[in-house]
Amino acid sequence: VFGAGVDGLGLVAHPRGGDRWHPYVGIAGGVRLFERPVPDPRGTRFNFSADFGAGVAVRLAPRRWLAASVALHHLSNGGLGAANPSYNGFNLTLSLARR
Repeated sequence: VFGAGVDGLGLVAHPRGGDRWHPYVGIAGGVRLFERPVPDPRGTRFNFSADFGAGVAVRLAPRRWLAASVALHHLSNGGLGAANPSYNGFNLTLSLARR
């Protein structure tokens, strides 16, 4: 199913970490529009999304970082349709950054 969306609201907190390890937690919310009702035919094409997760960034070199995180993802129409089926799942992310 083709869809597009935007996460327009989010917060990330970086509790004090050491020189090498930096833990973080975050939340984000947004909207999604799909070509047909999602997550099942009882739903709507328009849905809201929410994510809550945590991760850690590790300094590999003076300007290189490796980050790993896990987030709980929720998708539903928020009661805008006759039915409100939802999807809940986990997102795993691994990223390499140069700062």
